[in-house]
Amino acid sequence: KESSAASDVYKRQHQQGSIAAASKQYKLLVNDEQFAPQALMMLAKIHIRLHEWPQAKNQLLELYQYENYKDRAAFLLGEISAQKQKFRAAAKWYGRVTQPPLINDARMKMAKLLFHLGNVNNALHALDLSLVTNVKQAHDFFLLRAQILFEVKRHKEALAELNRGLQ
Repeated sequence: KESSAASDVYKRQHQQGSIAAASKQYKLLVNDEQFAPQALMMLAKIHIRLHEWPQAKNQLLELYQYENYKDRAAFLLGEISAQKQKFRAAAKWYGRVTQPPLINDARMKMAKLLFHLGNVNNALHALDLSLVTNVKQAHDFFLLRAQILFEVKRHKEALAELNRGLQ
């Protein structure tokens, strides 16, 4: 979780309309071991918002070194890779997400990428690895499985997945 100090800096600067000023403050916090991970995350989010992909990637790669931030960094690195249409790299990063709450979103995105790359079996396998924990996730999970199966003309299986999702 982002520290309140780091969040307060962003909120204060953002309310003043100065993303550059917030970025400058976070760069100072990166040097403080106590706030470094939170500051790196916020800097990455600023760069993502501004579509500054190389800078965001650098911040996230540094953030990935912190154990408690590996999943968030990997997920966002997957998002950046997908945005840049580097689908294999995106799938690799999504595959490194191992814990809730991001694991299901990562597995769903990985399944979509693998399907896009023509790897239907691995796309379905990625979905099988999902840890569906609520009704919305279950609906999304079965809908995506059905969509993949339907696209490869496995209509009977697709209908079965839709029915499972409705139960």
